[in-house]
Amino acid sequence: MKKLKFLFKFIILIITMIECFKTPSFAMLFPQEIIDQISYELIIAYQKDDLKTVKSQKSMLRQNVMKLMFVSRNFYQSILDAICNIPDCWDYFEVIIDESSKNRKFDQVMSRCDEYLKNNRILPPLVVSICFDEIKFEPHHIQQLEKKLAPFFTYIKRLRFVGVRILYETSVLSFQNALATFSRLIAIDAQEKSITILVGGVIPTLSPIHIPAKLIFSLEEFSPLHHRLQNLTLNFNCQKYRVQKLIYFDADGSHAASLITTDRLVNMLLKFSNLKRIGFISADLQLEDYSKLEKVLSQFSEKIEYLDFSENDISNEFLKKVFSKPNYNALKVLNVSKTQVNQDCRIYAKFKNLSRLIMRECSNLEPTILEKLSQFGNLVNKLEELDISGSNLRLKDVSKDLSKFKKLELIYQ
Repeated sequence: MKKLKFLFKFIILIITMIECFKTPSFAMLFPQEIIDQISYELIIAYQKDDLKTVKSQKSMLRQNVMKLMFVSRNFYQSILDAICNIPDCWDYFEVIIDESSKNRKFDQVMSRCDEYLKNNRILPPLVVSICFDEIKFEPHHIQQLEKKLAPFFTYIKRLRFVGVRILYETSVLSFQNALATFSRLIAIDAQEKSITILVGGVIPTLSPIHIPAKLIFSLEEFSPLHHRLQNLTLNFNCQKYRVQKLIYFDADGSHAASLITTDRLVNMLLKFSNLKRIGFISADLQLEDYSKLEKVLSQFSEKIEYLDFSENDISNEFLKKVFSKPNYNALKVLNVSKTQVNQDCRIYAKFKNLSRLIMRECSNLEPTILEKLSQFGNLVNKLEELDISGSNLRLKDVSKDLSKFKKLELIYQ
């Protein structure tokens, strides 16, 4: 009955949002594609928050805002203003350009951007991220990034590249010039993606689309971004091979001219001066790789706020070695999900301002986790969220020590 009630409420939400987004005051602000994307983001946020057993302060605020939207169509503009006034309570709104979709293909989005630009319209600052999903960047795509996309999305701060290809004909320099047109850009995420192809037209097989080498080269050689970029996340989705052995493919199917090694990636990171968020996800990191990453973390020890080592075969020993500097006072979020890291890691004492520790699906966690973490005074006073979802620990075995922390919320499902 409870699930049915939620489903009914979810359906009503969709109907209400679709109808309310047709109001003239809202339509004047946003093109229909953006309205659809905003409604999608809000629906997903609401669905996730409603299903959470333990709700964070942000999720409660998001849900309250969503409930206000049921009241009246006239509230929509006010709610939009409220969302813009509380950006810290929303991760971000993102426009997804997806070549595998029916109505969000690259050329379709470019056409609408061009149409609105001719009417002297640009997008307000609500949307701050663009995701390119399975896009093949040919030379004419690069031109449209510069002439249509960047002038329309003037407040973009983050670009995400998921399963993209950069064609042989597209030069590194032209790609760099396109990045430069996003004057507020401070974050880049790149992610490998596996797609299903039919071998011989019959047998379905997963085929990886690697992070393109030209994207790495662009970041490596483009000095204007070296000072401006604050967030850089690389997700390799590695399964059975090391980053050192990866061969990156250009879009024409030929092998790239050179391999991208961990050493080269580390040297690229060292060229940046203001990185506050670093993600090195599913890169098949091993203990012997610590010395390479130690250089990066040492350089940013006073700046790094968010660090993501998730989905790597690393342990407490790796963290002990990689955090060689005595203080990492700026670090607020550490993600070690799907690793061998557990509650016995003594390195937590170095993180004086750690507020979120994410340990989803960490197989070595024990029921004594809160007891062990409470030995660190900095965690007792500062830790606000511990995510151990997917660890198979029972709440009653873990939560008995929750009162030792001043403001900790435990996420376990």
